[in-house]
Formats: sequence, structure tokens, C-alpha cells
Amino acid sequence: PPRTPSTRLALVVPLKAEVRRGAAGRLLGFDAWARSLGPDGRLDRLLRLSGRTTAPITWVVDPAVLDAARSVAQDNPKIEPGPDGSGGGSSQPPSPSGSASASASPSASPSDGSSSGTGGGDVGAASEPSDQAVAARAWLEELSRQAPTHTVTSVPYGDLDVAATLGRRLDRLYAQARALGAETMAANGVQASGVVDPVDG
Repeated sequence: PPRTPSTRLALVVPLKAEVRRGAAGRLLGFDAWARSLGPDGRLDRLLRLSGRTTAPITWVVDPAVLDAARSVAQDNPKIEPGPDGSGGGSSQPPSPSGSASASASPSASPSDGSSSGTGGGDVGAASEPSDQAVAARAWLEELSRQAPTHTVTSVPYGDLDVAATLGRRLDRLYAQARALGAETMAANGVQASGVVDPVDG
């Protein structure tokens, strides 16, 4: 039907990006992620758009992006994998002490990888968080603050290509990605409904 002047357009905000990790579980492309989460970066602009608009907002979130933001917030520590290849233990939001992130991304970010963000080593031992870590923590806090005011949906962890996965009868992989995604969203205090969102087609 034709739109009336009182009709309000709903905005869809995709909080998604390719996430890659190295053999030690560290986030690859740390500098690019730090810029994206920092002042006027892509993810920062999307969050500021969501916070300012009066139109209804629907977020489409890849939970792996939240884990990537947490890695930046903790200055990119190593992640010890659990028995099933995922991070050991439950995901926790970043804490001021900079404890290690618990979930490793099953998908894999740009740049080649051994950069740990603030210059090698396990940065969790740093006495003070870097400026990038402070900005990423602020981004995660703002995301948690805004989430209850928007409609939030999430794709399977790592933005899994659902059509290709289920077409090859990889049901267990799909179930694992859904479960890990739900765990990550809950660990960040964000309630979301799942949405099937194939990468292509």
C-alpha cells in the first residue's frame, strides 16, 4: 500500500564483519578492528546512528563481531581452545583487569596474523589498557545499553553460510554455530532472536 506521511521507515543496521583469528586464537587485523570500533570507525558510526535516530531500528548481529570487539577490549590476548575447538569456558564481557576472552571465532580477519595489537606477547599482562582497548570497551558498553531499545536479531556465529551448510547436510555445524552465537549474545547481556541469513543467495 502507498506510504502515508505518518509511516515511519524501519532501519536495518548490520553489525557484521569478517572475523579471522590466528593459531593462538588472537584476532587478526587488530589495527583495522581498533579503527572500526574507535571514534568515527565503521562500527562506531553504526552504533551512533542507532542511538540518534527516532526511526525503529533492527540490528542484525554476527556474535563473532562481539567476540572480536572483546579481543580488542582486552588488547588481544591468546585464547586457549576447549576440547571441541571452541574457547574454553563461557564468554564474559571485558573486565577492567583484561582477563582473556573465552570464545574463539570459528570463522576466520584481514591481515596476516600474528599481530597481537599492542606489539606481540600476551597483552593481557599489560598494566594499563591501550587506547584501542578503552574505545572497544566503550563500544561494547554502548551496545549493551542500546540493545533493549531496539529489535535485535543474530545470525549463526561467524555469519555461517546457512544455505551451503544445510545443503551439504552439515546440520551439526549449523547447530554449533547457533549455540555458540546464542552463548556469546547472552554473555554480552544482549537478548536476540535468531534469523536465517545466508551469506549469498
